[in-house]
Amino acid sequence: MRILIVEDEILTADYIRYLLLELGYEVCGHATNANAAVRLAETHRPDLILMDITLGRGEDGISAARRIGDQLGIRSLFVTAYGDRVTLDRLRTVNPLGVVLKPFDKDRLRTAITAATAGS
Repeated sequence: MRILIVEDEILTADYIRYLLLELGYEVCGHATNANAAVRLAETHRPDLILMDITLGRGEDGISAARRIGDQLGIRSLFVTAYGDRVTLDRLRTVNPLGVVLKPFDKDRLRTAITAATAGS
């Protein structure tokens, strides 16, 4: 399975990459902002996107996921530190594959990816 990481914090992105490789997944790219995420998704056509919500300046991950879903039909599994009601309500509008709350470990990430891709 090919996975695109969208995360603006480099250390977190490196940790996610490490975990994904340990789990046997292929990381096909890493974007730090919404526009780069859309470009990389168009180029690499990943099976899954691990999308952070907060991406610094510009669009957030929810907006990026909406664009990618509308344009390419690729859905996102969100990784975020924000589990509040308002954020989760916004997430539902983009039909996410799920949410993994930070901090997480390899087992939680594996479980979330397995649940997200069940039936695919």
